[in-house]
Amino acid sequence: MKSKKNLVIIALVILISLFGITYAFFEYYKLGDNQKITAGKVKLVLNEGTDTISLVNVFPETKEEARSRTDNQITFTVSGLNTTTEQNIYYEIMLNEGDEESDIIRFLPEHLVFDLIEVDSDGTETMVVDAMSYEDFNERTIWVNTIDHDNAENITRTYKLRMWLTTDIVISDTDTSADYTTTDFSSRYASVKVSVYGDFEEKAVSASLMNLVENNLSLTEADASGTRFVTGNVDTTATQTNSDEYSLSANNLVNFNNNSGVTEISNSLGVANYIWYSGKLWQIVAINSDNTIKIVTENSISNISWETTCSSNNYSTSQVRTWLNNEFLNTLENHDNLLVNANWDYTVDDTTDTVKPTTTSYVTDKVGLLTNYEYAMTGGANSYLNIKYIWWTMTPSSSENSNVWQVGGDGVQYGNVTCDPRGIRPSVTLTSNILIIDGDGTKNNPYIINGDKKVAKSNDKLNSRISGEYIEFNNTLYRIVGIENDLTKIIMADYDVNKNSISTSEVFGDDLTFSTTVGIGKYLDDWYNGTNISDTYKNMIATSSDGIVWYTGQDTGINRDYTLNKSGTAISATIGLPYYGEMFTSQFGTAHYESLSFWTMSKFSDSNVWVISDYDTGSGQAATSTFAVRPVMYLKSSVVVKDIDGDGAFGNGTLNSPYEIIML
Repeated sequence: MKSKKNLVIIALVILISLFGITYAFFEYYKLGDNQKITAGKVKLVLNEGTDTISLVNVFPETKEEARSRTDNQITFTVSGLNTTTEQNIYYEIMLNEGDEESDIIRFLPEHLVFDLIEVDSDGTETMVVDAMSYEDFNERTIWVNTIDHDNAENITRTYKLRMWLTTDIVISDTDTSADYTTTDFSSRYASVKVSVYGDFEEKAVSASLMNLVENNLSLTEADASGTRFVTGNVDTTATQTNSDEYSLSANNLVNFNNNSGVTEISNSLGVANYIWYSGKLWQIVAINSDNTIKIVTENSISNISWETTCSSNNYSTSQVRTWLNNEFLNTLENHDNLLVNANWDYTVDDTTDTVKPTTTSYVTDKVGLLTNYEYAMTGGANSYLNIKYIWWTMTPSSSENSNVWQVGGDGVQYGNVTCDPRGIRPSVTLTSNILIIDGDGTKNNPYIINGDKKVAKSNDKLNSRISGEYIEFNNTLYRIVGIENDLTKIIMADYDVNKNSISTSEVFGDDLTFSTTVGIGKYLDDWYNGTNISDTYKNMIATSSDGIVWYTGQDTGINRDYTLNKSGTAISATIGLPYYGEMFTSQFGTAHYESLSFWTMSKFSDSNVWVISDYDTGSGQAATSTFAVRPVMYLKSSVVVKDIDGDGAFGNGTLNSPYEIIML
């Protein structure tokens, strides 16, 4: 840090002596006539604060240094009331690049850092954006808030926006990896516009998710806890008969209260209760008494043992709870605002009927699993929750042994020992004020919820996207596993859609060593180096020179602990396999009888490797066995979303519209 500061001082001297420039960091940008946007009696008024902030002799500083000053911030106020609509007023605070300057260029966006402080009418200050980079903001939206419905009192919120240059900047005339030379740094400027956007034409007429479920889906009568469950047979073929009245519109308020002449909204793909959230497809399960909404992933997201020793069915201390609230929760967008910290009931249940046992055991988390009772209440084996694979519930089947209820490939519930891996279908509870901004709830056009990560723009880096989104890579469908060291890890989507793109009969090797000279490692190396991948896409793949390292897990003993995957002996390879317990190391096909068992990269024991079966269970298999292959790789940080086929579109990251990508 000291060396960086010295470099900054050198650049600052040059800045003063050569330019003496005043940098206008902020420009205020108003929308609407007279700063007022109205919809009936709804109003949102934008009150102008300080127009611009001028900073002389700008240099990098820590957030503590930046926050010790007031000359680097702009203040503005949003106020409004809502007495007419049934939804809250949605507004967002956005940043955009300010006006261009001649003969001078901007600082890189990743070097601009922002705070946003929200001040309520009573003077309470809340830091809502804490030292975030301009590059981190989605669509440059830095904050979203609402003005509540049924509110006749004018609500006033004041915002303070601060910007500074990060100390991560390296300035040098000798270091070739530096961000700027001294001359270059002195020739830079930063200018952004701050705007408040109230999109009433679209957002204020968006439907309440809770109202949609209540009016358009079959619900059971409330149980003793006040919960109503979404029901519907997976084979239902009834269709919506009044699509004009019930379709979402950007320009017209939709009447969701009149069901006259409308049958149960569903299609050949099942009940129309689908939501696309954080790169994953979910289904609505229930509305709770407080109008919060429970949802569950359509398929299993991973496959792991409930716990590692086969000795306990206590969910509170289980491995699966840790995985859900660490590995999985970290992939969910805006979960602090969209998800409820809910109570998850893991009371022992000795039956599979619809009688809910008296709660004796629960934990409070953001993520959990469905209970045995909840599965039964939706219709069990005859419901949309029967995916024809095996997956865990969170309900112990007996207090006297280590068994937990699971759902079988036939949809029937039965107890199983906890150390056997099974599919994991995470469940979360959405807050009661969720709005739908697009979609009709069908599988091919799921609901899109307000507050989720927005669809990528052209030239957005792929490593800014989210786990679960789909991409088209070399004319094959892949999913984003996650982002590691600015590289995007991807996995070939299930062979259910890529049957001709992967091997179905490869041995792991002569032993448990993953090697590029024998077995599956050689197959993947040949697949990469051959003609299977075009040069355009091959150039996107990160190699060992980019720091790629693979592991097969702990060197000795039984390995049921997913956290040990990236341990043991390091392996040099370009293409690998999924790890046991990793995101999307599970089955995603239509049913177990359409699927194939596939290899993972992880050792099960001193003599076996983890394999995910066609039923979505896990087991250790000898390295000389033959199973299917789902290649995994890392893409370079320079890969971006881009229209590459010239049709004017580049996808939205979903199964039916994957992102097109290119390397800059």
